[in-house]
Parts: sequence; C-alpha cells; structure tokens
Amino acid sequence: MLRKIYKFIRSNFILEKIFFSDFSKFLLKYLELIIFGGRKRRKLVNKIQDLQFNSKYRYDWIFSKEPPHFYDFERYESVFVNSTDYCKLLKGYHVEDILKKGDKLLDIGTGAGFFAKKFFSNKCSTIDAIDIDETAINYARKYNFSKNINYVIQDAVDKPFPSKKYNVIVWDGAIGHFHKETTDKMLTKISDHLTEDGIFVGSENLGREEGHDHFQFWDNLEELRYLFEGYFKYIELKEVQYPIGNYNNFTRKEAYWKCYNSKIIKEQK
Repeated sequence: MLRKIYKFIRSNFILEKIFFSDFSKFLLKYLELIIFGGRKRRKLVNKIQDLQFNSKYRYDWIFSKEPPHFYDFERYESVFVNSTDYCKLLKGYHVEDILKKGDKLLDIGTGAGFFAKKFFSNKCSTIDAIDIDETAINYARKYNFSKNINYVIQDAVDKPFPSKKYNVIVWDGAIGHFHKETTDKMLTKISDHLTEDGIFVGSENLGREEGHDHFQFWDNLEELRYLFEGYFKYIELKEVQYPIGNYNNFTRKEAYWKCYNSKIIKEQK
C-alpha cells in the first residue's frame, strides 16, 4: 500500500511539490522520529529479538527430546527480506574471501566502519581505517569499535598513509568521487604501499544513472581494466547487478576487482 501511495505522489507534479517540499520533509522527519523512534528504540528492539532467539535456541536444541537435523536461519529473515538483499553486503564478502590471518589492511573511505568491524577485523591483525569525514569516523569509533582497528580522520590523497606497507588495501565505492588526475595519484600510492604479495580490492558502480557527485564514470568492466593496467600486472574483474531503493525500482550495476603484481598469487588461482 505504501509503495503505491509513494509512486502515486511521485508521479503527480503538484503532490510531489507539496509532500517533498523542505517544510513537509522537516515535519515528516520528526513525525518518523516520534512514531518509530531512533537508535535507542532500535537497540531495544534488537535486544528483545536477541532474547527471543536465545530462547528459541534453548527450546529447539537444549530442552527438546531430539534436536533438529537442520538450522532454519530464521534469525536472519528480517535482514534478508528480499532475495537480492545479500548483494548489499557483497563488498564485505569480496574482501573477506582474500584475507589471511594476521593481514595488515588499509580501508580507504571506511565511512561508518561497518565492513572494517564486521568483515575484516576477525582475520586482520591491524586495520587502518581512514576517512576525510570527521562525522563518519566519530560514528565508527563509537559504534564499530575494535581493538585492532585504528580509525583516522585523514585526506587519503595528500596525507601519507598511516603505515608504509599493507597486505590488503580496500577502496570501495569511492574512485568515481575523484578527478582523473587524483585517481592516478591514488593508484600509484596504493601500488607503492602494497607488500610484494599484496592485493588491492574494491568496487564501484558502472554506468551513468547513479553518482550525481561523481567526477568519473565507467560504463563497463573493460574501461575499468584499462584504468588499472597502468598500475597492476594482474587484474580480476566481475560485474553484479541487483535492484536497490526502498522499492527495488532501480538496477545497480556494480564492478568488483582484485589487482596485484605477484606472479605467485596468479599461479595459485
């Protein structure tokens, strides 16, 4: 029902102007907060859900006469509502797949630190997670703290990286935000800071439908390959398409890469 109302309002010029004016959005924003609450209420709901599933575990596995012969994954049904929801986490699995225990990792543009904490910190000995946005780093320090993550407010272009060498350098969803000459500088810097067997991994949107704040666009994987060829001997690319938006009304095309200069890594694949 809400989806139909949203589409109807968006399709009507007058209604769109009324409901999505700055004043209307201001009122609706606080109405959302009053009705549904903020982080504290979400934290309470999550705590209640944890208690529910801990109870379910005891009921199914401890107190039952015979434990089940399968795991139903009900705990994750609220996270993966749609069949393509897992795609939003692919960048995390893409990096985690190549990590080795004890790796030293640099996360450029870490944002909220979600992937650094939830996907990288388990295997890495040290993570330098940098971002130019002070608000993002403060959020990451508060909500995605880990003893082996060093969150740093830093301009990745003009300031030196926190360490000289890394086993893995991650640059996710950010290349398009830089001018070409800045990208060239960054790729040189990344290549120089990788260990001999180091890997550069990341992702970026393909096409021109997204990225109103982008300075560069790539329409296909071959254009990205051409970009990386000047800095890395071996380049692996893949494309994934999945719907996004509150109503899955737009298909995102996303490129994922692994770049390295070690022949040993190439021979192991």
